[in-house]
Amino acid sequence: MLPSAADLGIGARRDRRRAAAEFGRRFTLYESAKKPAASLAARSAAEMAKRNSRRWLTIAIAYGTWCAIATVFAIAPSEQPQPPSRTRSARVTRVVSGQTIEVEIDGSIETVRLSGLDAPDLRQAPWGLESQQALAREIEGREILLSWPEGRAAPPRDRFDRLWAQVWSADRQVALDRVRAGWGLTGDRALADAADFAAARAEARVLGRGIWNPERAMRQDPRLLRSER
Repeated sequence: MLPSAADLGIGARRDRRRAAAEFGRRFTLYESAKKPAASLAARSAAEMAKRNSRRWLTIAIAYGTWCAIATVFAIAPSEQPQPPSRTRSARVTRVVSGQTIEVEIDGSIETVRLSGLDAPDLRQAPWGLESQQALAREIEGREILLSWPEGRAAPPRDRFDRLWAQVWSADRQVALDRVRAGWGLTGDRALADAADFAAARAEARVLGRGIWNPERAMRQDPRLLRSER
């Protein structure tokens, strides 16, 4: 017996529903497979952008450091300043701090404040003690020369009755070496060799020496701390 037209219509609708269901299932699988791929591509693009950003940041930092170092050596003095003709010899008996020493002059003990230098205060740990120890290693127990501004018969004194003088050891200006080693800020800007001190400070800062070490840099200016006394 042949199927009726109604039966044929019902069968055709059933086939269409099955085909539609199969198409929907395959489309869903296709979309599901496409989303992870798009997400992976987006993550890859983001990671690549982050790597490129880090690379350019590293290049910029390296270039800035190179420029700073080049500037330091461009302005740094080529020679160590020489001690002036008018000096007074002394022997260092004790290093009080990174900027103050006691010396013996003609049998008398005098306290000398190194001009041109502002070293960390002893209350500023650990830089104050380290600055003192570094200076002691350099000059304690040794013969030095004291110099002072022209036109004076003797070094001037500060409000603590300390001699205010430049200190020379082995023809080297001690305060300038201390600044270059990173153990002090520049002090008296009226000095004739103030440019040498500025260059020494810039060199120490760029190279991260002493108080300029980026891992433990000194944050407070010792002059501000002493002004609170």
